[in-house]
Amino acid sequence: MGHIKSLYLKNYVFVEETSLEFGPGPFFMVGHNLDETSCASNGAGKSLICESILWILFERIRDDTSVKDVVGEFGSEAVGRVAFEHKGSEVVIERRRKASSSSNVSITVDGKTQDLHKDPESKITELLGFPKNTLIWSSYGGLEGQKSLVSYPDSALKSEVMRLLDLERFKSYRESVKEELKKLKSELDTQVSKVTKSNTILEELEADIQSAYKELSTFNESQDKESAEIKSRIFELESKITKLREDTADPEQFSDELASLEENLQKRDVLKQRLGKAERVIRDQKSKISRLKSVVQGCQDRSDDYKRRIDNLVGNQDGHCEYCGNDLSDSPRSKEILEKYNAAFKKYEADKLISKVDLEEAESKLAKMEEKEKTLKSEYDQLESSFKRKMTLERELDKIKMNVRLIRGHEETIKGLNESLERVASRDKSLIHDRIDKLESRIDKRTDLLEAEEKVMDDLESKISALEDFKEAIWNYRDAVFNGFAVGFQQSINKQFMKFCSGDFDCVLDSTKKGLSFKFSSISKDKYYGWGVFSLGERGRIDKAVSLALMDLMDLPFRVEDEVFHGVDDTGPALNSMLESSEGKTLIYISHQPHTADFFKRFNRIIVTKENGVVSAKNEYGAPGGIHD
Repeated sequence: MGHIKSLYLKNYVFVEETSLEFGPGPFFMVGHNLDETSCASNGAGKSLICESILWILFERIRDDTSVKDVVGEFGSEAVGRVAFEHKGSEVVIERRRKASSSSNVSITVDGKTQDLHKDPESKITELLGFPKNTLIWSSYGGLEGQKSLVSYPDSALKSEVMRLLDLERFKSYRESVKEELKKLKSELDTQVSKVTKSNTILEELEADIQSAYKELSTFNESQDKESAEIKSRIFELESKITKLREDTADPEQFSDELASLEENLQKRDVLKQRLGKAERVIRDQKSKISRLKSVVQGCQDRSDDYKRRIDNLVGNQDGHCEYCGNDLSDSPRSKEILEKYNAAFKKYEADKLISKVDLEEAESKLAKMEEKEKTLKSEYDQLESSFKRKMTLERELDKIKMNVRLIRGHEETIKGLNESLERVASRDKSLIHDRIDKLESRIDKRTDLLEAEEKVMDDLESKISALEDFKEAIWNYRDAVFNGFAVGFQQSINKQFMKFCSGDFDCVLDSTKKGLSFKFSSISKDKYYGWGVFSLGERGRIDKAVSLALMDLMDLPFRVEDEVFHGVDDTGPALNSMLESSEGKTLIYISHQPHTADFFKRFNRIIVTKENGVVSAKNEYGAPGGIHD
């Protein structure tokens, strides 16, 4: 993997600005808290310096610290930069953050810089080859507030290991394969439709060519039969034309009669108007006569009434009135009444005579008008027959026009049939041969196309089958990677137990459908137990073995040990094992215990000092990574 080359911090929490050089090998970190001398090295900022690497890489900070709190009081922006030796290249990762905005991250590989604007954590993980939690569990064995990997329940542990190995990518692989399968199956359906269509076309072409061969074998017979059918049709049409001509008169013979009829129809219209007028006069005269008769009768009735009255006055001997019974002989008004009655009688008689004269004149006029009406009707009826004759002639002309159109249509049809007859007569077998050649050519081309389409269909079916197998293989491979890692992890943990515990502990990683679980045994235990039943010192050894084993498996570039052997009685074997596991990598060791400080005297040191609230750090003892003489 490589190692850390350098670390630079500016305005990071309590660090104003500091720069440290690293290399492969151990670096013993000690601290001096000059602000609180009673605390010795506690609170000097050692963990702050070590954990800054996590912040630079993954913006990981302590749980009780807000992300914006990393910006110190020495400027407006916190800056962190760490350089690695990675696969023969220098990789520099830099993070900048202002309190009021998100981080800006960049990666420089061999001098070429790239700004990471979107999902920098994933890109850093992809470049360095390890996720954040893997780094914490292995490189930061004693990070405060970090849950131990071995303390996870079965299902959660399996999920964490899946993330650690980036096995979730297999799910996306499987989904990609499903999408590709869906696409290929759609293409296969399309290709099946093409093959089906080509087979249908081939069947139609085969039917056409069989028909052509049959036509070739019966060419002369078919030619004679077709010619006879055409001639029969021509004869039938010519017979129809002859009959139509016989039934069609010359329209010119009707022209003079139509002109005469047209004049009569004009007279008919005039007569119709005169007849209408006469009818109106007759209606008026009849009405007048009826009224005059009523007048004459009224005058007659009134005259008769006054005549009786007069006779009553003149001829009554006893002098009594027939109407009222009064004595009239001595009445002074009798003479006056008689004169009045005589005058009224004469008036109604005169009116009656005048009305009778008017009645006779009206009856005479009515008789004349009725005679005139009769004459007009007679003339009109004569002209009405002209109208009917004209309608008959017009229908005859329409029939003539229809027959002419039919004759022309039949003649055009006969012309086309004669041309067909000529074509049939001029037809020879070469035309059928040409048609057969064309059909055979189309069949060959369609057969080649069908073979190509079937090959594509077979290829698609093969790809689909292979992808179906691959889809299952992805899951099987994922399970194999997971199980292989579990076996290797278990072996690596037990290897670490052999190095610094002389085999006093043993680990079993149990993988089931429900999850993954750590089980441990020791010389004081008669069977395997979970991590929680062991003592503080035993758990320290177990944690150390697990983190070192994980570091070996994942090949990480550095390790930070911060008071990891608290509660462990004999740290010598563990320290030697830790040095062996960190060979070629950067090891930063922090401890307050005197015997571990003596152990690291011969190695490079990093001195961390806190004074007036400002944390600073520097290298001591020569070249980075070298052993002090």
